[in-house]
Amino acid sequence: MIENALDDLCRELTLPGHIYYDSLEELLLLNALHCLAAAVERNVPPSLSMASTNELCYMASRLLPPEELERFQEYAAALGRLLPGTDTIGFPPMLGPPQDGMHEAEFTAAGYLQTGSGSLWSAVRHVVSLLPFREVKRQHQAKLQQQFSAGAYGHRGFVGLCKQTEQFGSVLCLLNMLACSLHSGHAWTTVVITVNNVAGLHVDRQNAPFCSLVIGLSHHCQGHMWIQRSRGMPWTGPGLAPAAAGHRLDVSAKAYLLPTFSHPHCTEPSTVGDRLVLIAYVIGQYESLSSSHVCKLQDLGFCPPRVIPAGASSTESEIEVSVHVRRVAVSLRSRGLFRATTELCAGCLAIRGGPADMAMARRTCRPTGDIVPVALFAFELEVSGIAADARHIYTPERLVDSVGLTMVDPGGLMPGCALLTPAQSCRNTAAVAEAVVTRWEHRRKEWTITKRMRVTT
Repeated sequence: MIENALDDLCRELTLPGHIYYDSLEELLLLNALHCLAAAVERNVPPSLSMASTNELCYMASRLLPPEELERFQEYAAALGRLLPGTDTIGFPPMLGPPQDGMHEAEFTAAGYLQTGSGSLWSAVRHVVSLLPFREVKRQHQAKLQQQFSAGAYGHRGFVGLCKQTEQFGSVLCLLNMLACSLHSGHAWTTVVITVNNVAGLHVDRQNAPFCSLVIGLSHHCQGHMWIQRSRGMPWTGPGLAPAAAGHRLDVSAKAYLLPTFSHPHCTEPSTVGDRLVLIAYVIGQYESLSSSHVCKLQDLGFCPPRVIPAGASSTESEIEVSVHVRRVAVSLRSRGLFRATTELCAGCLAIRGGPADMAMARRTCRPTGDIVPVALFAFELEVSGIAADARHIYTPERLVDSVGLTMVDPGGLMPGCALLTPAQSCRNTAAVAEAVVTRWEHRRKEWTITKRMRVTT
């Protein structure tokens, strides 16, 4: 966790249990595979930072000799006994059945929605690994970087939707559900996924003044993000200047709310494994989005902020909350992690009132923005026609979905293998065995709620 918060909007988010334990099992198995493979001088592909539990078991059967494979299987069996079980999560309603003409990522996502439930964390990571990433270059980047962006874009007087928004609707439903499950009060118009992004010190000035939701999807080493404690770029001219103070954040399988629109930040390369990060943010021109664009974004699970009319009263305001939930209402209970809560996994807060009401709404709902400014380049891709030629640059090795392994009762966790839980993973594995966790209860619903409240300021 961040020791000293940058401000009241900057914080690390607690992962829900159904995400945390799925992620923890993947991390421990990946560490075990790295350890055993290094002992026999075998290399682990960097794309396995996005591999699921079954895929890691399959790759172990291909990479490891019989003796090391048996130890890996024993360790996997022990994890299966010790880690708390998680129920499946209800997915958003299906937009349409999988069709042959769809992109592989959209076809897979539509299949998940058609199934109706499963592991949200595994589904998102599986779909993300199939997306068509494109090479783009920013002013604060030394070379081309791979990324996927969808949702709203804005550049000067031009606003609209990225072309990939329509093409990958089912994918966006899963991505947006993940964002909502991490922070139900978050507002965003655009998502971008970066691959091995390395960026110099910069501020996302083209974003709206809302925090960014930054979600690490991969299990990589290093690849930290540094963010300055104060606003404004540090002095780089002649003469002496004090060193800037900030926080170095591990984004591997973690989530943060960060004010990247005002605080300088940068990213470093990962040393082991591909680094994939999802960012959900608000474009600077969100107030100019048409009603049809806003409705389209809401249908796909985005939560764009609403605009306050200029002539609204500042003494007494009327707040209309219109929540069109086409996602999943998840009731999470845990005695060891966080209080029971009900998350509405998609919604929109319509605010009518004066500036005082907006301040109140921001304190309540915590709207949010982006780690990499994509508005300008998304527009350039649209008008140049490059966006029509989707090139699948990032091509991780896809593995089988399920593997049958005969597990042996080990009686212990990989004795003599010290690298299975390295310190850099920052995971408190001892707490897993000690915590008393209630089974997660999940309920799938479609709600339409309209509630009017009177607020006197």
